[in-house]
Amino acid sequence: MAQAGRKARCKIAQTIPTCKDEMTHEERSVSNECSQSAYCPYEGQLVTVLIGCSKKRYTISSVLLERFPSLLPFLKKNPSPSYSRSSFSAQGVSTSVALADVDEDIGRTFMHYLYTGTFQILKISSSTCGQPIGLIDYTQSVLAYRAAIDYGLGGLVDLAKREMEIFDQHVTIFGFITLAREHFPKVMDNQWYSKLHHVTQSECCQY
Repeated sequence: MAQAGRKARCKIAQTIPTCKDEMTHEERSVSNECSQSAYCPYEGQLVTVLIGCSKKRYTISSVLLERFPSLLPFLKKNPSPSYSRSSFSAQGVSTSVALADVDEDIGRTFMHYLYTGTFQILKISSSTCGQPIGLIDYTQSVLAYRAAIDYGLGGLVDLAKREMEIFDQHVTIFGFITLAREHFPKVMDNQWYSKLHHVTQSECCQY
């Protein structure tokens, strides 16, 4: 009986708008129930995610990580002492994934995407203090774009593109050059980003 009721609610959820802002509380509850029936992000073993050259530590469920096949080749297992509080499996081995090409300044943005599938700049690093907010947002968007390309995360690529298109108006041509020299040599070789840079440069030259 309960199963039949659940199926009925899921059928109703198919007609619910996908934009959560347009949903009522009841509609969101039904939608969440149906979406959560496929997998549970709270299950599975914890995996330590090591971001950047300094290997800043984050954690994620193995169930969530498995949704990103392009990251799985970077998984590494090591023996874990019984007293260790690091991520470990039932066999007593710690599991980690090292992502050295993700800039530490967007580590939390990167992890936020893995958890939610959305883009959000969660932290302004000390290295960006004193810079205009628009420039900071643009810089972090490009860092996220580069990381997404390096690790094959198509969804993050699209989200970062949208953010760059929003904030590129805050970057002068000199800002583009400085950013490219300091942070983005790989991105400047990317066709889409190079085109965006060229269009923005042309618009700047008109004024």
